[in-house]
Amino acid sequence: MATDLQPRLVVVTTGESFAALWPSLAIECDAALTVTADPGDVAPRSDAVALVVSAGDEEHLGPLVRQLVGSGMDVAAVGARADHRLAGALARAGAAEYFALPLDRDVLASWLRERFDAIRALATRAA
Repeated sequence: MATDLQPRLVVVTTGESFAALWPSLAIECDAALTVTADPGDVAPRSDAVALVVSAGDEEHLGPLVRQLVGSGMDVAAVGARADHRLAGALARAGAAEYFALPLDRDVLASWLRERFDAIRALATRAA
């Protein structure tokens, strides 16, 4: 039996950077969207992928990632700075990936589609 599960894109952001991108990515990936500034508002769920976003003040990404790791969601970090040291620090904090926008927009969309497809496949097998 097929499932009509619509996974959720959860965006935890420290500001308005890239705000117009999240609704279009959610539509492109056929996902529901939640945007919040407070990681405490994010309920643990297995049908969602979390993006932690901070452009211009990427030093805030690590602590935000740590708050969401273990929530049952894949957690990725998004910033504006392409920096391998930053990416490494975020991986050590628990981020599955780091994306520097706008350059990594298509890579981010592809990664989200892969994650959402995996969530849908698990839900289908469980149904």
